[in-house]
Amino acid sequence: WIRRSDGTWSYAIVKARSDGDDVSIAFQVNPRGSTKQISIKQCAGHICLPAKPDVHPGYSVGDPGRVEDIASQKKTEKFASKLRIGDGGFVKRSDRSWVYGIVKDRTGGDDATVTFQVNARGSTKVIAMSQCGKFVRRIKHNDGGDGGISDEKAMVIFEAIR
Repeated sequence: WIRRSDGTWSYAIVKARSDGDDVSIAFQVNPRGSTKQISIKQCAGHICLPAKPDVHPGYSVGDPGRVEDIASQKKTEKFASKLRIGDGGFVKRSDRSWVYGIVKDRTGGDDATVTFQVNARGSTKVIAMSQCGKFVRRIKHNDGGDGGISDEKAMVIFEAIR
């Protein structure tokens, strides 16, 4: 995805990479073949990788959470509003333990909720968005950024298409 001049995002395909003093990538931005050139210095604000579910590969639904994988409440505050169906996180159970769950549904509005599958049998827990700070924790290893990519990820992309 490429950020357009009006601030919206548009799907794009990598067409070429240039080397030299100003390393950049040329993206095809429409079916007519129009391109947009993005320099390495602009990548963080202008390139967004397609969203994949935010999951932890070391867990299955219902597994008990390990302290080293569960983010603090402070690091989770903005997390709830960004949850998407398919994302993973840790859910506080009635016995006060934390288990790994996957988002199965979300609702919006004044009474917004998020529904997590919390075990292999398919049991779910519905949590009001206003209560997520108390009952949901994010995966510690994810950065939860704004959709852009870091300079490190930009360098990986440049190296991969070389």
